[in-house]
Amino acid sequence: DKLTKFFALSGKTFQVPVMEKTSLDLYTLHRKVKEYGGVDFVNKEKKWSDIALSMGLMCKTAPYTLKNHYDNLIHPFLQSQAKNNEESKDDNKENFSKEDGEIDSETGEGVNKGLMKTAKGASAMRELKSLRFLGPGPKMAVCDGGVLQKGLRTRGKKIMYEFDPLAKYMCKGCKKGDIEETFLVMCVTCEDRYHHSCLIPPLSLDAPPINWRCPKCVAAEGYKPLEEFGFAQAEREYTLNEFKAMANEFKRNYFNTDPDQVEHSAVEQEFWRVVSSIDEAVTVEYGADLHVIEHGSGFPRHNQPCVSGVDPKKFDKYANSPWNLNNLPVLDDSVLRHISADISGMKIPWMYAGMCFATFCWHNEDHWSYSINYLHLGEAKTWYGVPGSYAEQFEAAMQKAAPELFESQPDLLHQLVTIMNPNDIMAAGVPVYRTDQKRGEFVITFPRAYHAGFNQGFNFAEACNFAPADWLVIGRECISHYSQLGRTCVFSHDELVCKMAIIFDTLERDMGLVLVKDLSLMVEAERLRRTRALKLGVGNAVHVDFEKLPDDERQCCVCNTTVFLSAVACPCDYTRLVCLDHITRLCSCDSSNYVMKYQLKLDILQNLLVVISSKLCGFGSWTTRVEEALHGKSEKKVSLRKLTELLVEAKEKEFPHSELVELLEYHVRRCIECSALSKALVANCSNKDNPSKITVDDLELFFQEIEKLPCSISEESAVKDILDKAKKFQNCARRVLSMKDISKSRVLKCYKMGQSLNLDLPEMQELEKKIMEFEWVDKVGFAIDAEFDLDFVSKLADDGKSLCDSPLVEKTKIKLNKYISEKTPDIAIVNVQSIADMEGTIIRGPPIRRGVRQTNSNDL
Repeated sequence: DKLTKFFALSGKTFQVPVMEKTSLDLYTLHRKVKEYGGVDFVNKEKKWSDIALSMGLMCKTAPYTLKNHYDNLIHPFLQSQAKNNEESKDDNKENFSKEDGEIDSETGEGVNKGLMKTAKGASAMRELKSLRFLGPGPKMAVCDGGVLQKGLRTRGKKIMYEFDPLAKYMCKGCKKGDIEETFLVMCVTCEDRYHHSCLIPPLSLDAPPINWRCPKCVAAEGYKPLEEFGFAQAEREYTLNEFKAMANEFKRNYFNTDPDQVEHSAVEQEFWRVVSSIDEAVTVEYGADLHVIEHGSGFPRHNQPCVSGVDPKKFDKYANSPWNLNNLPVLDDSVLRHISADISGMKIPWMYAGMCFATFCWHNEDHWSYSINYLHLGEAKTWYGVPGSYAEQFEAAMQKAAPELFESQPDLLHQLVTIMNPNDIMAAGVPVYRTDQKRGEFVITFPRAYHAGFNQGFNFAEACNFAPADWLVIGRECISHYSQLGRTCVFSHDELVCKMAIIFDTLERDMGLVLVKDLSLMVEAERLRRTRALKLGVGNAVHVDFEKLPDDERQCCVCNTTVFLSAVACPCDYTRLVCLDHITRLCSCDSSNYVMKYQLKLDILQNLLVVISSKLCGFGSWTTRVEEALHGKSEKKVSLRKLTELLVEAKEKEFPHSELVELLEYHVRRCIECSALSKALVANCSNKDNPSKITVDDLELFFQEIEKLPCSISEESAVKDILDKAKKFQNCARRVLSMKDISKSRVLKCYKMGQSLNLDLPEMQELEKKIMEFEWVDKVGFAIDAEFDLDFVSKLADDGKSLCDSPLVEKTKIKLNKYISEKTPDIAIVNVQSIADMEGTIIRGPPIRRGVRQTNSNDL
């Protein structure tokens, strides 16, 4: 756009060149030349072929054509810009005058270049019209360009030439005259004359330009953004139904299908394709920033009669709902309710009637506040968001992609006119998240979170801002950031804090706690600023009621901050104010003449802080005791009763429901739960009939949790006693089970120890098997000694098969088999457990008695 304006102001026609049937991206060409080391290096090293390849141009003549386009279109502009920068540096060395100060603050050279109107003739150019991007506007008003034009007419040395009859014969470049006026070319704006050869680049004598402007005027106009840059006001007005019909017709014709049948992914892909194309332009309309006071709200409101056919109770329910965006910004816990002005778009919701491709560009909310958007009806709204913690990385990525734009307009991201593909942002290491907001859904953005998006089709949404207590600190950081960019504030943060401090008794406790911290920061910063003002020689002071002045009459002329506590002015021009951070940039007068205007005396501010702090003194003492109880270094823990008393005190005295209160509630609840579980555990260990048992591992984990508690519980020692007994039993059981020769009495003693614990002990099963072995061996010995009948003894043999093969059991089995074989003369029963035992049996063989029955082979 600057290139277009440069040639137009120079009296030449500019057209974007076409290469390989595609419009040449001159900005990419400019960046590529810079990346390759500059035009001199590219010419010397013959890098035009590499640049052509990097831009995807394969034609053999592409390098030569690119060089010509660069030399004819880009290089003259860069030369003019470089020359103007040198001259501007020389101008800055001149004394600071009142008129210059006014012009500097309005033109924004250094801090405020992005807040100016455009040249009247710029909007008439076809090329500039194609750059329009329709979208929502900022909540803040931009500066009026009328004053600027007036200032420009009296700037510089032009005034002296109006009274100098020889001025028209003097060249502004070489400062030499010419007898013939025709040898000089005259600027149609300032009427300065130049030799053709003194200009950079030189003008051609063959075709003198019409409506030519000198380099200074071109540069002055070049600093201004295009008129209607970013978005333009549509001429036609719609009803919502008419807008819906137009939007649906557009989408139907664009995709050649019913609007509801187009997939979200298809619309998204086409949107970013059109945005990235320099050959295509799609114009859509967006009913953005519609004031609910003028156009009504999608939510029912208190001052609105009930709609016919709607249940009055249901109407009142939604009219009073805290989720109603007409109510949410001014709820008790919202800071914005303490701003007296009805800020449109923040306290007063705005409505948005969207259509397919209608875009809201990358931005974050005014004063880094929270925002909430509700989609009443229609198709989805696609959102892209960057976390607030990555805001600086996001801004760096955007500036790297378009450094020239940010050099001329540092606050470009606050103008809602910049769009960039999320993929390019993520390639720079910045996370981007997306969502499709459907009808009936809320989308909330957090402080400083950049977000952008577009509409999938016709829809109708409503949005506002809100600011809970945690925003206060963030809001102060935002004011400092705005000051660096020279961005105008929507409201005075200091004024808001002071108003809240005056009505401190009516605030919620958690809000009051945060307020004291922010008020303390404000008072200390103001004390340091006023001390510095005294050191600079500002000795005069006068009281001014800043809150009664309009915001545009109490702005720092350097950083545009809305002043409230204090400001400095000079008798040479009382309409010009600066904040205490920019005293040295007020004017050229001696600082002893300056007057500090203040809203409140410093001692009043400090007393206000003391009074509010004393009201929270009880809370501070309580906080100290809670911190000591929860995180104290004392080896002795407080009791659960003491911890509970601290929580009861917080409830009775209505202390702020802060994170510390929540932490205390959590610990008290956890301690009570652990105490109850401990009691149940101790009772369970005493109740042998209770089938539910806990493992030793779980018991140990539970005891570790008890040890981590910030307080002691009475059942802690009982749980520890049970755990110690369980571990003692486990050690005993392992020793018993690992011994090859162990007595039955020792096994029974260990088993009874585990039985008394009533825990889930795996060792108990092993001990039970061991006891069963001893009981089986005793039964076998008793049966053999008593010469029981064969059936009883055979049953004992079957029972022995399920037992482990311990030495005692194997020995008893052999003895039992021998007894059975003796009781059964016609059958030899051998029960062996290994190959070695079998081989031994075969070798020895059982004694063969007479009368053995012969067996037929067919019986086998």
